[in-house]
Amino acid sequence: MTFKTAACRLSKRLVKPYKTISVLGDENKIKVAKQKAKNFLNLELIEETEKKAVFKDLLDLEDIKLENFIKRIDNNLKDMFSILLELAKTNKSANEKLKELNEIDKDVTKFYFLIWRFMNLGINNPSLQTSLKINPSAFIEFFWFSYNMEQIGDELKRISRKIIKIKGEKESFLQVLSLISESYDKCIKAFSEKDKDTAKQIILKKQEIIKLLEKLSENKGFEIIAEKLHQINANINNNSKMIFYNP
Repeated sequence: MTFKTAACRLSKRLVKPYKTISVLGDENKIKVAKQKAKNFLNLELIEETEKKAVFKDLLDLEDIKLENFIKRIDNNLKDMFSILLELAKTNKSANEKLKELNEIDKDVTKFYFLIWRFMNLGINNPSLQTSLKINPSAFIEFFWFSYNMEQIGDELKRISRKIIKIKGEKESFLQVLSLISESYDKCIKAFSEKDKDTAKQIILKKQEIIKLLEKLSENKGFEIIAEKLHQINANINNNSKMIFYNP
């Protein structure tokens, strides 16, 4: 069995409400299972042999609120924006900051996968919808919002690797990063308060940011960075449009 096949099978099992998950197979399959399980905060490895790995599901539905998962991702992304700003201003302790970014991004990914898991569990499950006090469309909204947030985290991590290699003036980059970070903060606020007016402001701000990014891309060394900031700007607008157009 290939790594890809084993990972796929484990993923399918992870979206079902098991108390324990046992994975049987050779060394490679067990290795894949352990790697895959790291993406799920609720799974704890409780038993391992050469041909078996047993994971315990720690989730308690009574304590679950998807809004808290979004808040956790948001806190992480705010930290990533802050670290990127530091890296743009100074290369001091750059390697340590990059390692910190990688760890934060892993946390973002874990919470994104948890939301993804609950969408799969609950979208056609009235019992779980009652337990979590949300309807099917809310599962999709949480998933879509967290998906775009996870994408933002990936791009921030990639930009950070690039920015430390650039010497000289970075004022244009800092200007557009500040505007994007501001749009991101407003988007989070609009989502939590279901504020369509703020969402509309973000959407209208998109073109202004695009123009600045086009200018930034003309600067030597900033072409790829501008492209990744474009993607972050698009992710923020994807979420803002969902907020604005939702009934």
